[in-house]
Amino acid sequence: MKTHWSSNRFGSLKYVIMAAVLVLACFGCEDYERTSLDKETNILASEDHWVDPEGVSLIALDGAIYIEFPPGAVSVPTLFTIALLDLENHPIEEYNSMDHGISITNSARDLGFGESVIIRMNYDLAAFQRSTEVNEDYLTIYKVESVGNLSERQVSIGECCVDCSCKTVMGCIGECGLYVVGELYVEIEVR
Repeated sequence: MKTHWSSNRFGSLKYVIMAAVLVLACFGCEDYERTSLDKETNILASEDHWVDPEGVSLIALDGAIYIEFPPGAVSVPTLFTIALLDLENHPIEEYNSMDHGISITNSARDLGFGESVIIRMNYDLAAFQRSTEVNEDYLTIYKVESVGNLSERQVSIGECCVDCSCKTVMGCIGECGLYVVGELYVEIEVR
């Protein structure tokens, strides 16, 4: 049985190849906008993953992060870049957080998701920036936000679930950004 490429429903094979090259030229070499922290920080590792509107679950950066994009998180096939960033020499505010974070960016330059995305980040008690004892019961995921040209702040993403047996913190995010595991900062009022 012979395959006859020139009469497929897309036209000739050369037009399919030309369309693929055009798509790669438009979307494959994007220079993603990053936070000021991303520009100043060493990228330890980076991976690209396509996400379709039907959703996908993926494990990235040698298991450092699990991301579940539910159906409707994106409206069109979108290329996401997941990067592991070194934060060791860049402490953020007064929080005791890990010395590395996860940056999530996309080719559409659209920060928000259509549906909440579940992330599960691994943590290592030896990787926290302060040498004080870390209370695993108070770990959370923070989003690092740029406040100005040179300063950043951490904002908790909300309720998180900590699994001490497998050293993971899980929560939901609504947009791309830089995320880091840290101790939940609780202000105690003294009377």
